[in-house]
Amino acid sequence: MEDKDRMPFTEATVLEVFRLSTVVPLGVPHATSEATNLAGYTFPKGTVILGDLYRVLHDKNNFEDPYKFKPERWLDGDGKVVKSDKLIPFSMGPRICLGKGLAEMESFIFFTTLLQNFTFKVPEGEKPPDGVEGLNAFTFTPYPYNVCAVRR
Repeated sequence: MEDKDRMPFTEATVLEVFRLSTVVPLGVPHATSEATNLAGYTFPKGTVILGDLYRVLHDKNNFEDPYKFKPERWLDGDGKVVKSDKLIPFSMGPRICLGKGLAEMESFIFFTTLLQNFTFKVPEGEKPPDGVEGLNAFTFTPYPYNVCAVRR
């Protein structure tokens, strides 16, 4: 992890993966602790609330070309990582995922280890997937596709 500061594009790539293919698109269910009024609507005590993280992470008002994989969106003009409060794959506020820091660290280590040990290629005669498509339910599951991982 001590090399992370010298690997801004790698970190930006992990951030873009989190944004584009958030694992839990609807976040974790919450419930109102008391009757609540919001924007003219009344929510009784105990109403289950789901935050649509997928929509926030794919909103064109938050991200230019929201369905395109663009790690460079997380880099400034000097190539340094710039984070945004719009990047909320682990939810936000007091109910943010307790494992956020661990997930970020483990994802960075896992991704860099894969890149150090393998070259990834599209199998001959096949096309790479166009974007990240899959089944959005309680969790996001990408549709299957083939990839060749060649040991370096």
